[in-house]
Amino acid sequence: AAAAPEAAPVVPAGGALSPETLRAVVQGVAGDPLKSLVLVTLIRLSPVPFVLSNYLFGLTPVPFLPYLAGTLLGTLPGFFALVSAGSVTRNFAAGGVAPSPAKLLTSVLATVAVMVAITKAAQAEISKMSAAQPPAGTPAVHPPGPGGEPPAAAEP
Repeated sequence: AAAAPEAAPVVPAGGALSPETLRAVVQGVAGDPLKSLVLVTLIRLSPVPFVLSNYLFGLTPVPFLPYLAGTLLGTLPGFFALVSAGSVTRNFAAGGVAPSPAKLLTSVLATVAVMVAITKAAQAEISKMSAAQPPAGTPAVHPPGPGGEPPAAAEP
Protein backbone atom coordinates (compact mmCIF):
# COMPACT_ATOMS: atom_id res chain seq x y z
CA ALA A 1 0.00 0.00 0.00
CA ALA A 2 1.34 3.37 -0.97
CA ALA A 3 1.67 5.97 1.73
CA ALA A 4 -0.52 9.02 1.44
CA PRO A 5 1.38 12.13 0.34
CA GLU A 6 2.24 14.45 3.17
CA ALA A 7 0.37 17.76 3.15
CA ALA A 8 2.46 20.79 2.31
CA PRO A 9 2.80 23.36 5.09
CA VAL A 10 0.41 26.29 4.89
CA VAL A 11 3.24 28.75 5.39
CA PRO A 12 6.37 27.56 3.57
CA ALA A 13 9.76 27.62 5.28
CA GLY A 14 10.67 30.82 3.42
CA GLY A 15 7.86 32.62 5.26
CA ALA A 16 5.83 33.65 2.19
CA LEU A 17 2.15 32.79 2.13
CA SER A 18 1.10 30.48 -0.66
CA PRO A 19 -1.64 31.56 -3.09
CA GLU A 20 -3.82 28.73 -1.76
CA THR A 21 -3.48 30.08 1.78
CA LEU A 22 -4.34 33.62 0.71
CA ARG A 23 -7.35 32.31 -1.23
CA ALA A 24 -8.50 30.38 1.85
CA VAL A 25 -8.14 33.45 4.08
CA VAL A 26 -10.12 35.59 1.63
CA GLN A 27 -12.92 33.04 1.39
CA GLY A 28 -12.81 32.43 5.15
CA VAL A 29 -13.41 36.06 6.05
CA ALA A 30 -15.74 36.90 3.15
CA GLY A 31 -19.02 35.91 4.75
CA ASP A 32 -18.27 35.59 8.45
CA PRO A 33 -17.74 38.74 10.57
CA LEU A 34 -16.67 36.63 13.57
CA LYS A 35 -13.93 34.90 11.55
CA SER A 36 -12.88 38.32 10.29
CA LEU A 37 -12.67 39.64 13.86
CA VAL A 38 -10.65 36.64 15.05
CA LEU A 39 -8.25 36.77 12.10
CA VAL A 40 -7.68 40.53 12.35
CA THR A 41 -7.12 40.27 16.12
CA LEU A 42 -4.66 37.39 15.79
CA ILE A 43 -2.72 39.09 13.02
CA ARG A 44 -2.59 42.36 15.00
CA LEU A 45 -1.27 40.41 18.01
CA SER A 46 1.38 38.66 15.94
CA PRO A 47 4.65 40.29 14.89
CA VAL A 48 3.46 40.81 11.29
CA PRO A 49 4.36 44.38 10.26
CA PHE A 50 1.31 46.65 10.01
CA VAL A 51 2.25 47.65 6.45
CA LEU A 52 1.90 44.05 5.24
CA SER A 53 -1.24 43.28 7.22
CA ASN A 54 -2.91 46.54 6.15
CA TYR A 55 -2.19 45.68 2.53
CA LEU A 56 -3.53 42.14 3.03
CA PHE A 57 -6.71 43.40 4.69
CA GLY A 58 -7.16 45.93 1.89
CA LEU A 59 -7.20 43.06 -0.61
CA THR A 60 -9.71 40.98 1.34
CA PRO A 61 -13.42 41.53 1.95
CA VAL A 62 -12.99 42.06 5.71
CA PRO A 63 -15.96 44.17 6.89
CA PHE A 64 -15.10 47.52 8.49
CA LEU A 65 -16.48 46.92 12.00
CA PRO A 66 -14.69 43.56 12.55
CA TYR A 67 -11.53 45.17 11.16
CA LEU A 68 -11.83 48.11 13.55
CA ALA A 69 -12.68 45.94 16.58
CA GLY A 70 -9.94 43.40 15.76
CA THR A 71 -7.38 46.18 15.37
CA LEU A 72 -8.42 47.68 18.72
CA LEU A 73 -8.31 44.33 20.54
CA GLY A 74 -5.09 43.25 18.85
CA THR A 75 -3.15 46.45 19.54
CA LEU A 76 -4.21 47.04 23.18
CA PRO A 77 -1.69 44.56 24.69
CA GLY A 78 1.15 46.25 22.81
CA PHE A 79 0.02 49.67 24.00
CA PHE A 80 -0.10 48.45 27.60
CA ALA A 81 3.39 46.93 27.27
CA LEU A 82 4.83 50.16 25.85
CA VAL A 83 3.21 52.30 28.56
CA SER A 84 4.50 49.93 31.24
CA ALA A 85 8.03 49.98 29.79
CA GLY A 86 7.93 53.78 29.62
CA SER A 87 6.80 54.01 33.23
CA VAL A 88 9.56 51.68 34.46
CA THR A 89 12.15 53.59 32.42
CA ARG A 90 10.96 56.97 33.76
CA ASN A 91 11.10 55.71 37.36
CA PHE A 92 14.58 54.28 36.82
CA ALA A 93 15.85 57.47 35.13
CA ALA A 94 14.48 59.57 37.99
CA GLY A 95 16.62 57.64 40.45
CA GLY A 96 13.96 55.15 41.42
CA VAL A 97 14.55 51.51 42.15
CA ALA A 98 15.43 49.43 39.10
CA PRO A 99 13.34 46.33 38.59
CA SER A 100 15.04 43.15 39.70
CA PRO A 101 16.74 40.98 37.05
CA ALA A 102 14.34 38.13 37.94
CA LYS A 103 11.33 40.36 37.26
CA LEU A 104 12.82 41.51 33.94
CA LEU A 105 13.63 37.94 32.91
CA THR A 106 10.13 36.77 33.86
CA SER A 107 8.61 39.59 31.80
CA VAL A 108 10.72 38.76 28.75
CA LEU A 109 9.98 35.03 28.99
CA ALA A 110 6.24 35.67 29.43
CA THR A 111 6.25 37.97 26.40
CA VAL A 112 8.03 35.37 24.26
CA ALA A 113 5.65 32.62 25.44
CA VAL A 114 2.60 34.74 24.59
CA MET A 115 4.01 35.62 21.16
CA VAL A 116 4.65 31.94 20.40
CA ALA A 117 1.13 31.00 21.52
CA ILE A 118 -0.43 33.78 19.42
CA THR A 119 1.60 32.79 16.37
CA LYS A 120 0.51 29.16 16.74
CA ALA A 121 -3.13 30.22 17.16
CA ALA A 122 -2.96 32.38 14.02
CA GLN A 123 -1.34 29.54 12.05
CA ALA A 124 -3.98 27.09 13.29
CA GLU A 125 -6.80 29.43 12.23
CA ILE A 126 -5.23 29.93 8.80
CA SER A 127 -4.71 26.16 8.50
CA LYS A 128 -8.40 25.56 9.28
CA MET A 129 -9.39 28.08 6.62
CA SER A 130 -6.96 26.53 4.16
CA ALA A 131 -8.23 22.99 4.89
CA ALA A 132 -11.78 24.11 4.16
CA GLN A 133 -10.63 25.48 0.79
CA PRO A 134 -10.77 22.95 -2.09
CA PRO A 135 -7.47 22.53 -3.97
CA ALA A 136 -6.93 24.78 -6.97
CA GLY A 137 -8.45 23.33 -10.12
CA THR A 138 -11.07 21.30 -8.25
CA PRO A 139 -14.48 21.77 -9.85
CA ALA A 140 -17.08 23.40 -7.66
CA VAL A 141 -19.73 21.09 -6.24
CA HIS A 142 -23.21 22.54 -6.59
CA PRO A 143 -26.10 21.45 -4.38
CA PRO A 144 -29.01 19.71 -6.08
CA GLY A 145 -31.95 21.76 -7.31
CA PRO A 146 -35.29 22.06 -5.46
CA GLY A 147 -36.63 18.71 -6.71
CA GLY A 148 -33.36 16.85 -6.03
CA GLU A 149 -32.28 17.08 -9.67
CA PRO A 150 -28.75 18.16 -10.54
CA PRO A 151 -28.31 21.88 -11.21
CA ALA A 152 -28.72 23.02 -14.78
CA ALA A 153 -25.46 23.44 -16.67
CA ALA A 154 -24.48 26.99 -17.42
CA GLU A 155 -24.79 27.87 -21.07
CA PRO A 156 -21.71 29.35 -22.77
